[in-house]
Amino acid sequence: YGAAGELGGAAVGAGLQRVAAPLARSLAPTAETAKAAVPGLTLTPAQATTSRGIDIMENIAEASLLGGGRVSAFKGRQQALIKQTADTLAETFGARATPVEVGQLFQGAVKQNREAFHAAAKSLYGEVDRLIPSTSTPSGMPSNLVDLRALKAEASAILTKRGALPKSLSSELGQQILTDLSNLADQTTFANAQMMRSQLLKGGRAKELADIEGGLSKKFAGVLDEAMEGAARNLSGEAAEAWRSANAFYRSGVEQFNNRFIQSLMEKAPEKVADSIFQRGGVTLIRQARSASTEEAFRQVQGAFLRKELFDPMTGDLYTGRQLHQKLFSRTGIGSESLDAGLGNDVRRKLQGLAEALEITQGRQGEGTGKMFIQLKQAGAAMEVAGGALALTQGPSATNLTIMLAPVAISRIFTNPTAIQWLTTGITLGPGTAAGSRALAQLSAFALKEMSAP
Repeated sequence: YGAAGELGGAAVGAGLQRVAAPLARSLAPTAETAKAAVPGLTLTPAQATTSRGIDIMENIAEASLLGGGRVSAFKGRQQALIKQTADTLAETFGARATPVEVGQLFQGAVKQNREAFHAAAKSLYGEVDRLIPSTSTPSGMPSNLVDLRALKAEASAILTKRGALPKSLSSELGQQILTDLSNLADQTTFANAQMMRSQLLKGGRAKELADIEGGLSKKFAGVLDEAMEGAARNLSGEAAEAWRSANAFYRSGVEQFNNRFIQSLMEKAPEKVADSIFQRGGVTLIRQARSASTEEAFRQVQGAFLRKELFDPMTGDLYTGRQLHQKLFSRTGIGSESLDAGLGNDVRRKLQGLAEALEITQGRQGEGTGKMFIQLKQAGAAMEVAGGALALTQGPSATNLTIMLAPVAISRIFTNPTAIQWLTTGITLGPGTAAGSRALAQLSAFALKEMSAP
C-alpha cells in the first residue's frame, strides 16, 4: 500500500491512543474466565473489554470491504475452538452412547452391586452363626437360632383368607411365596434368615407381582427382620459384635440400594434414567445414584447428561452461550449445586467458562454501532477510487484512502494475538503509565508497519 498505507496506519495508531486514554482497567470481568475454560482462545479487543470506542472500531473493521473477511474468519476460528473444547470435555466421560444404552448400563450396574451386597451380607451373618457356641443345647444346635414361628403363622393366616380374594389381584408366584413361608421349619440360622430376607425384598421389587403380592413380600421381610433382631438380643461376646457389624452393613446397603429413588430408576425406561438423575436441587438424588452404581456406569450417565446439555440433538451443533446459561445456571436451569454434585467443581467451572466464552464471542459489540457508517463511507470512497482509475485522473484523496485502508489495519490489529495483547495491556494499565504507554506505542508501530507493507 506504500504511502497510502502509512496514512491509514498512522490514523489507526493515533485513534487507538485516544481511545485507550480513558479506558484504564476496563477489561470485561468474564474475559479471563472464558479464556481459562478454552485453552488457546484469543479474544478480540472488543470482546475482551467494556470499551464502547473499541466496540465501534471493531464494528467498522468487520463491516468494511477489505477488512471484514479477516475479522469474520477470526471469529469463525473462535467458534470452532470452543466447540472442540466442548467435545473434548464430553469425551472425558467416555465414548458417546445412546440414552437407552446408558440407562441399561446404569440399571445393570445397580443390579450387579445389589446382588454383591446381599452375598456379602449373607457371609457376614454366617460369621455370626459360626461364633455362636454349638454346644449350648442338648441337641448340639445353637440356642440363638432365628425363630420363624410368628412369620409362619402370619403366612398361614393370609393363605386361609385368600379364598375370597379376586384372582386378578393375586398371582401364582405370590401364592407360592405364602405356601413356602408357612411350611418353613420353626428355626433357621442368621445366614439363612438373611438370604430369605433378601429374596423377599427382591420379590417386593419384582414387576411381575401384582401390587398386593409385592406388598406381602415387603411385609414378610419386615416380620423376618424383627425375628432376627429378637434372636440377636440373646447374643453375647464375639457373636454379638459380629451381629452388630453385619447389621450395620445390612442397614447401610438397604439405604443404598432400596431407597425409593433407586427403585424408581430401576423401574424406568432406560432412556429416561440419565435425565431423572440430574435435576435442579437434586444433590441427594445424584449422590444416591452414584453410590448405587459403578464408576464406569455413572461416568456414562454423566457423559449422556453433558452431551444433552451442550449439543443440539437434532443438528449436533453447540448451543449458544445464552442457551447454555439458561439450561445450566439460570433459575430454571439445573443449578451449580447439582452440577457440583454430579460432575464436580472443576467441570462445573469449565461449563461456566464455556458459556461465558460463547456469550462473549457471539455477542454483538456495541449493537453494531459503526457498521452502517463505514459501509456508506466506503461505498463513496470506493466509487472515487474506481472512477479515478477508469478516468486516469488524479488519485483518490487522502481522506478516502484512509476510509478504505484504516479498517484493514484495525482488522489486522484486532485479530493478531500480539497486537491484541499490546492493546489490552495499554487499556488495562492506561497510557499514563510507562508500561501502558510502551504497549500502545508498540501497537501504533505495528499498525503503521502492517499498512505500509506492499
